[in-house]
Amino acid sequence: MSITIEKTAKTVDEAIDKALSELNVAMDEADVEILETGSKGIFGLGGKDAKVRVTVKGNAESIVSVATSTPVSAPISNPVEKTAVITGDDSQAEKIALDFLQGIFDYLKVAPAITAEKKEESLWLTMTGSNLGVIIGRRGETLDSLQYLTNLVVNRKMTEKQRIILDVEGYRQTREETLKDLAEKMAVKATKMNGPLRLEPMNPHERRIIHMTLQGDERVETYSEGDEPFRRVVIKKRRRHQNN
Repeated sequence: MSITIEKTAKTVDEAIDKALSELNVAMDEADVEILETGSKGIFGLGGKDAKVRVTVKGNAESIVSVATSTPVSAPISNPVEKTAVITGDDSQAEKIALDFLQGIFDYLKVAPAITAEKKEESLWLTMTGSNLGVIIGRRGETLDSLQYLTNLVVNRKMTEKQRIILDVEGYRQTREETLKDLAEKMAVKATKMNGPLRLEPMNPHERRIIHMTLQGDERVETYSEGDEPFRRVVIKKRRRHQNN
């Protein structure tokens, strides 16, 4: 039977640290479930603490858990292809990330080939292969969760902060182009409306794409509203265009 505790703190990271400390286990020895992401509130008032549930590993029940039990499928035999020189800390970060991801892939019964590439300040791990839709999830939610946990695992074992980006067969680039097209179309629609136009909830990275796409548009302005994970972009006609 697994041991499970719940902890709250101002941030998700702090809550996870508290739980791991109390359980006396490392990050890769536990399953982490984020119950509440928390919010800062307004002017320091009305904020909510983050809340997590941490379970000492016994059973792999979540696709974003660290699955290190007996593999249910053949281990990944594909070597990591390096399309850019990965050395020093990057090489160490890559190894930690791949060791962590191995358990996830075994649990999901997938065996992707992985390309490691350094792009600007981030280490990109791009996966290719069959039946990888389960890694992406709805609107990339599973991929984002897996990326978040991978970064947690890596940075708890590194002396210098590393940023790991997970991608599946160019999904992130395709999604970015889709969001840019959406932003342009919604901007046109917003200019024809009397009030603000609210998009569906998105993660911080996707909201940033919308904001960046429209930041130079003289017809509309954008801002975000709401609390995570339901925070969304709002597109509104600029005042000088209200009567046009």
